[in-house]
Amino acid sequence: MARRRMALTVLMRAELSEAGVDVPAVVGASAALVHSGGAKWHVPVTGKAYGQCQHAAKLRTTEPQVVVLLDVLPQVCAHCVAAVPVDDGVRALWHACEEIVAAARTVRGLRDAMGGKTVKTWSGYARALAAAAHHHDADVRRLLKPWLVDAVLGSQAWRVLRAWTRVVEKSQAALDDYRAAAPAAGQTAAITGACDAVASAPEVHQQSRALARAVHGSGSPYTWGRADVWSVVREAWGLARAQGQDAAAAHEFARSKVAQLWGEAKVTDVSALPTPAHTTPCGHSSPASWANAEFDHLLREHVAAWCRLLEEALSATVVVEDTEECLLLVAAWPLIAPEDRDLAYLAQWPQVGPSVPSPARRDPYAADREALAVVLSVPAFAAEQAVQHARFDKGRLTIGPRLPVGAAASDTVQEAARALLRTVYPFLAEDLATDGRRPRPSAEVRTARAVERDVREADLALRLVHEPDAESKQRRRDDLERGIWSWVPDDTASGPAARELHELCDPYGLYGDLRLRVECGPRGTTSLKTLFGRLVVWDVGRRMLEFAPVGGHGTLTVPMHRIVALTGDRYRRGRDEPPLWEDYEAPRRRW
Repeated sequence: MARRRMALTVLMRAELSEAGVDVPAVVGASAALVHSGGAKWHVPVTGKAYGQCQHAAKLRTTEPQVVVLLDVLPQVCAHCVAAVPVDDGVRALWHACEEIVAAARTVRGLRDAMGGKTVKTWSGYARALAAAAHHHDADVRRLLKPWLVDAVLGSQAWRVLRAWTRVVEKSQAALDDYRAAAPAAGQTAAITGACDAVASAPEVHQQSRALARAVHGSGSPYTWGRADVWSVVREAWGLARAQGQDAAAAHEFARSKVAQLWGEAKVTDVSALPTPAHTTPCGHSSPASWANAEFDHLLREHVAAWCRLLEEALSATVVVEDTEECLLLVAAWPLIAPEDRDLAYLAQWPQVGPSVPSPARRDPYAADREALAVVLSVPAFAAEQAVQHARFDKGRLTIGPRLPVGAAASDTVQEAARALLRTVYPFLAEDLATDGRRPRPSAEVRTARAVERDVREADLALRLVHEPDAESKQRRRDDLERGIWSWVPDDTASGPAARELHELCDPYGLYGDLRLRVECGPRGTTSLKTLFGRLVVWDVGRRMLEFAPVGGHGTLTVPMHRIVALTGDRYRRGRDEPPLWEDYEAPRRRW
């Protein structure tokens, strides 16, 4: 929901009817559009054509037609679809219906997976959990809230809200069923431990690399879309054993998966094959024929040997499933990346506290998926095994304090979870609850603001000697984006600073990554930090700043009484992406 575009999304009448949200405001929504007899519809151009669709600008003299959006929205021009004129209430109901239909599709997919022969894995559960409807529950309810009391749309808004509540309940029930059908936690931990034990042997990787070099040459052993042989065996064997298969069936499944990916491979570098040879060259029509036969023999031999090692390691792995739980900080959440398959079983345990932006690695091909950090309440044995598995991925997992059984909802545990989250990102929205009803800047914030103002005024006085235009609006805006000067809020509500920032942001906002110096933490234990990101909205009436941290994260709401200063990222501008945050340093004069 946070990533939802303002443009309307195509909806199908059958899906709306099935979800019970075929309300008149959405089904009968209409708009006046124009088209030239072709396939595309356009929003009529009013006033200047600058910034509007060039095709619509050519249709100024065409009479608009009132059309039903459900029928023509797929044919609306991509440039015009965000500007389709509909009432705010209809738009809110439309977007809520989008979320209901999308959630219903996800639930339907989970039900189909449960009823079919699809293998139930923790990776599949983690993906389903990441797409679950409850993540958007607060956003949908906030979207519908203003229209529940509307005289015209109130009854329809309540109908949509009830449909949303039903689909959230169905989504949670489908997740519970999937989690119950997935492998047991102790079994998964034992299998992962066995795989890690075999993977620690250098000769396993040496053999796998030798097989890859024989096919692809010595330049790049992992090319042409093939995973290395050991990774294929590890994943296939672990999957088979997690589904309750015996050793022979797991070996056969691993052999079939390897044959599927590597069975047709041809040797291109004979020198990569080990010596002495394992097969005789007699009876082959050419050296290439013998090399391929030798490769096939080595492939089967290594797969069988690795499966034996895995079975031995599994027999030697003892997992004691104790009832004691602990907090576990997980970065790079959700666990849906291919390299997360051995950690995905952590997704079955409940989350404690909110999620925060994480600086952990992100998938460059999934720019719309932010990396988060969460705290889970996990059995101690599972947390220890997961930390051991991710020991080479520094900062990925961190074990927190031990918990009494069933104590995940207590205030003490919640505060311990928030303390862990602050080590990843220091600003938590929950900390604002300690500020009271009419919060004022703390003494630490007022002192830091005074230093910022002194430095700003001293620098400006010296610059005006050499740059007379330094106080023009455009120059001040450019210098703020470049980090030459800092905007500092007033200590009282009647000061001019709020209006000044509003004027600087009008009409296009501020460009690039900015430094937001803020007070973080609950009152009594606060500290000053510098957050990096984009200014999304400055609400001068509410005195709230919407701030999006770097890395594609969702927006944060920062109240004015917590802000020390706002300025550009002067030191990294144009070079690389800044960190999520850093400790606050008082400014110094630049002249």
